[in-house]
Amino acid sequence: MIGPFVHHGYRQLLSDTVPLVAIGWVVLLAGVRVWALVTVVVALLGGLLTWLVAPAHPVVVGVDGVVFGWLGYLIARAVFSRRFRWIVVAGVVAGFFGTLLYGLVPTLHSSWQAHLCGFGAGLGVGALLHRRGAELRRFRRTAVS
Repeated sequence: MIGPFVHHGYRQLLSDTVPLVAIGWVVLLAGVRVWALVTVVVALLGGLLTWLVAPAHPVVVGVDGVVFGWLGYLIARAVFSRRFRWIVVAGVVAGFFGTLLYGLVPTLHSSWQAHLCGFGAGLGVGALLHRRGAELRRFRRTAVS
């Protein structure tokens, strides 16, 4: 069972709050529409993938999958858009929250499957939304018209 808005207790809720607010705000800089799209895709696709690969016995709860999805999106956006602004943003976020990437490593005490699946969903949506070649083709079509 996957619940991004359910937590095991106050300790997990408090540890998720700072990355949720900070990384969510940075993704929101791209616009409300992009933030909503990325959040929905990461929550649904990351949740589905987690449901497929996580063991059936423990309950997987917490907003970690969404936070890791946002982190993956920011990294993918920097890589695929190749814009200086987004490269700097991804670098700053990675500087502050780079230790979160250790959550992608399999362990016994965390829901690493949700972390990995959310991160992968974020990378995927970032790659689809910010392909450099698609931008150039759109620019050429509008310039010729």
